[in-house]
Amino acid sequence: MATFETGFEDSQLMDTPHDNQTALTPGNLRVQLQALLDDKEKQLKLAGALGQRVLAQQVELEERITQLNDLETEKATASDEEVVESKIRDKLRELRDTMNSWESENQDIFDVIGNKARPILSNLAVVLTETHASSY
Repeated sequence: MATFETGFEDSQLMDTPHDNQTALTPGNLRVQLQALLDDKEKQLKLAGALGQRVLAQQVELEERITQLNDLETEKATASDEEVVESKIRDKLRELRDTMNSWESENQDIFDVIGNKARPILSNLAVVLTETHASSY
């Protein structure tokens, strides 16, 4: 499995208790909102890395499809079709294995992005609700 540099850390939103006894001052709220912005920036960087990765996968896939098409053309004119058929089967197996690997790597990144976004957003909702309630 590929290793990706995510840069994700627990935000202050994750570390700050959110109950009615917590003093929610404008300064505390600003710190929590800044932590949310910092996490969003990290998520955007990770999403950009995913986009670049998928683009590279697309280019490689197009290249492999061209190679398979070339082998099909070669098969039509080959004196020993069995040899070319064997090459095609090998290329298809390699492609299947590579695509499975890509899918796993991409899903790992999606999981990191998704799992970080949910708690941050729900914690922000709690902070904003408590801030709104304490203003009455």
